[in-house]
Amino acid sequence: MRPLPDTAGELREIADSLGADASSIHLREDATETRVKSLDLSATRVIAFATHGLLAGDLKGVAEPALVLTPPSQGTERDDGLLTASEVAQLKLGEEWVILRKCGAPRGGAWAGVPRDPRCCCRIDGSTISVRHKF
Repeated sequence: MRPLPDTAGELREIADSLGADASSIHLREDATETRVKSLDLSATRVIAFATHGLLAGDLKGVAEPALVLTPPSQGTERDDGLLTASEVAQLKLGEEWVILRKCGAPRGGAWAGVPRDPRCCCRIDGSTISVRHKF
């Protein structure tokens, strides 16, 4: 997958705007599946990912949506470089917002949602924000 040089700046801007410490930003070789799974995210208010996103079937053997993180030199069952939807569901998350900047044509764009209310979701394309709230 191609590098995403703008994502580091995007994440730093989000962190700065929220007053987050620089140590809370995990980039490049520190942005691994092992790192995400080892973090205590239960008290984290906002989590942002800026990476390639996959849908089921985008890669051979990938049967569910996933975020592409930095792969280890030797993949394992715990860390193959893909944080799948089922693995995200197992994380102990305490956030109020999740921001996903999914890079990957043709379905790129950003999504933000309120995890405690899965009916609420925002799609962000360029300067347009579409909010969806299902009742």
